[in-house]
Amino acid sequence: IETIARVDLRDRLSEIDLPTLVVVGTHDRLTPPRYARRLVSAIPDSRLAELARCGHMPMLERRHEFARLLEEFAAKIG
Repeated sequence: IETIARVDLRDRLSEIDLPTLVVVGTHDRLTPPRYARRLVSAIPDSRLAELARCGHMPMLERRHEFARLLEEFAAKIG
């Protein structure tokens, strides 16, 4: 069985043709901010939001700020 760790779609990121919001916690140890920055550099029309003092689950750890980010992003691309 192929695990998620073996899936590598980096060469396909440039094919994403929708505005993209990448959200990462500055204290995320599973997928650190450097990986989020790489995503943003590879995805056209993408934006990075880093949540200070947040770990891997910003939608739970900082749910109000996360929701605000999504609402603002959706309004901009609306």
